[in-house]
Formats: sequence, structure tokens, C-alpha cells
Amino acid sequence: MDRAPKHDQKENKAARQKPPKAFFLFEVKRVTRPARTNAVKKNTAPLMLAGLAFVEFSLKLLVEGVDALLAAAPRRRLTVTERLERAREEFGERWLTRNDYMKLFAGISGPTASRELAEASGSRSILRKGELNRAKYRFA
Repeated sequence: MDRAPKHDQKENKAARQKPPKAFFLFEVKRVTRPARTNAVKKNTAPLMLAGLAFVEFSLKLLVEGVDALLAAAPRRRLTVTERLERAREEFGERWLTRNDYMKLFAGISGPTASRELAEASGSRSILRKGELNRAKYRFA
């Protein structure tokens, strides 16, 4: 009777064995109502609650990260016309100063605000009262 060499027998035995199960950090199961009831009866409910707390914590960190990313994203710069229209919507018939205009548009400098308001008053789309740093403006 012919027998295979020993090293061939080892290879055949390894080929017949079941493949190893995949390793998971946790297993997701669908929990039915009786299973939840049994979990409460077996005092495993605190473990289930701890799992939920971890998920809530993870989601909170995810939301904070997305908010920070959106806050850091560069925004499109408004044109002079868009800024003046936005200021018209904000102030309406009230008088505004250069500082009010700068507070509304945090990214612009004092000279830019002065130039834009002066150009708008020159084109008669905005009224000007006062001179230099005491000037006040109102939309016509």
C-alpha cells in the first residue's frame, strides 16, 4: 500500500482544516424585545447603556470635528455691491458708521470700509452726514 510522505500528509491536513474566523472588536446583533427583557433580567442592561453612551460620545466628537472643519473652511469674498446690499438689508433707514459697517463685515479693513462708503455716497445710493471719522451714512 502506497502512503504519501509525511510532509504531504501535513499539507493535506492543513488544507482540510476550517479557515480561521475573522476577528472583530465587537459584534453587532439585532436585539429583539425578548432579548432586551432578558438582558434586563440578567443585569446586563448597564452594559447596553454603556455601549449607547459610547456611541453618543463618538457622535458628539464627530459633530464637533465637522463644525470645526466648516468653520475653518475659506469663505467666498463678497463684492462691494454685495456688501452694500447686505448692509442695506441690515440697517434699512437707520444711520450707520464706518465701525458699524466693519462689524457687519469682519474681514474688511478701515480704509476699505471708508472707500466703499465714500464711493456709495458719491453715487448717491447712500447719504452722508458729517466728515472724516465722524461721518454717518444712511441708505437712500
